Amino acid sequence: MEARTHGVAYYEFSTDEAERARQQEELKNLRKETENQQAATLAAAQKKQRLMEERLKAARRRKRERLGLPLDEEEPEEVKEEEKKPEPPEELRRDVRKATTVRPWDIGKDNTPKIMTQEEWVEKKRSERIQEFAPPPSQEPRKTIQKKRRYQEYREEEPVKMEPVPIVDELDEGQEEVRGRGVEIAPPPTFEMYGPSSKPRQSHMRPNQTSIDKSIEEGLNFLRRQVEEKQKKKRRDESIEII
Repeated sequence: MEARTHGVAYYEFSTDEAERARQQEELKNLRKETENQQAATLAAAQKKQRLMEERLKAARRRKRERLGLPLDEEEPEEVKEEEKKPEPPEELRRDVRKATTVRPWDIGKDNTPKIMTQEEWVEKKRSERIQEFAPPPSQEPRKTIQKKRRYQEYREEEPVKMEPVPIVDELDEGQEEVRGRGVEIAPPPTFEMYGPSSKPRQSHMRPNQTSIDKSIEEGLNFLRRQVEEKQKKKRRDESIEII
């Protein structure tokens, strides 16, 4: 409950002066014990590092003996850098400012900045631009001016109006016929104009029907001949067996 309300480093001292002094002295002793423990841990780590270095030196010495190299070669001493205490981090300051928004009822007041149009904003940025980074004078301005003029002329021109084509009622008998200059072509003959034909239609299916009947008759004759030949062959075989 205390850590949530006041933080993890909060310690509630007693309101009694003697008790508060005793608690403060106890905290100091705990701090000294912590520092002593940290120093002992650091000394043990350094001792372990020295033992590891001595083992490595002994291993290198044995290796040189096996290779027949001199043992009294001076080894470069390792320069130990002084332990640098971490510097306290600098306090970072951030200017958090709210974005200025123009309210509708603030427009027109003295302290309210004027809302620029796109062209005004472009001209302002061009005036603030360094001349070294500006485009060449003979590159774009004329083209942009010509494009703007063409666009304005196109916008100012009136759109072309198409006259409506009158609809001619062909079923109106009272309207006078207007003849054009082109050649008149007669309409194609229709059933409504000429009516049904009085001539009897000639049947074109008779030749086809005759050919179909003929082919059927030939097929039947062929089958009849095959059956007769089979019967004759069967009778011949039976007569041979009797003999």
